[in-house]
Amino acid sequence: MALPIRRRRVWLLGLFALLVILTYGLARLTDEPLRRYMEYRVNQRLTGYTVQMRALHVHPWTVSFDLENATILQDANPDPPVANITKLTVSVDWRGLIHRRIVADITFDRPTVYLDLRQVRTEARSDVPLKERGWQEALEALAFDLKINRLRIRDGDVTYVDRGPFKPLHLSRLQLNAENIRNIRSPERVYPSDIHLEGTVFDVGRLWIDGHADFLAEPHVGLQAAVQLEQIQLDYFKPITNRYNVGVRNGTLTLAGTIEYAPKITRLMLERVLIRPLRWRSRWRMSPPSSSGSIASTWSRAASVS
Repeated sequence: MALPIRRRRVWLLGLFALLVILTYGLARLTDEPLRRYMEYRVNQRLTGYTVQMRALHVHPWTVSFDLENATILQDANPDPPVANITKLTVSVDWRGLIHRRIVADITFDRPTVYLDLRQVRTEARSDVPLKERGWQEALEALAFDLKINRLRIRDGDVTYVDRGPFKPLHLSRLQLNAENIRNIRSPERVYPSDIHLEGTVFDVGRLWIDGHADFLAEPHVGLQAAVQLEQIQLDYFKPITNRYNVGVRNGTLTLAGTIEYAPKITRLMLERVLIRPLRWRSRWRMSPPSSSGSIASTWSRAASVS
């Protein structure tokens, strides 16, 4: 009697091992066709940008897949790429099943965004607004058109390079966690979704945003949050201040407050602002008088604060 029971166990273990091997093999066989399908669906929904996907790996046991080494190119200026994504994981948000909803959980691992002046100007001149380029629809295509309920970014990096000998604007070690995105549509100025963002600004400064959002607000997301900046080096803003004839040298900015940004309201309330040793210089000139008697004046001003 003991022998048949032992044989049954061996058979069951063998069948389980065979099932695991077959499932793994089937997943590997579907990786490349699914990668091509995803790349096609995403690019079909984007306007002015192209996504290239290097690899995709399906994980049947966790009902998820990993997209690896993807790049996003601006069609008008494809070099360098606008973004590189080391890994993007799409899975079912299992907590949604408690509420009888099948929704998606998307995690970006070590994404990098790189923008230069050419790409920004191309976007500014375009007749298609940035929000209408199909970004949300492309992201939902990755989730097989499931609604996205949780979005996370781990160790993100953003760089903007302006023209001239200026330091790049650089945000690093960005961590974002947005929960409960697909909540029911809320009344005006009610923000049901939790959001937390933190990161490093210009290598030494710090940024925190902690609050709530309404991701279903129209025509854009609504946000109400506490904001804190520490030791932000103002030197990095020279490309911007120079365009307004204001030169900034040295100095750091620290502030704390709250922000509310919604379709019908924009409000910033500052509780604390601290600017430490700052030097700035402003120049404004107008043409000298002409012999024809046209209106003209000359005015110049220079100031420094330390």
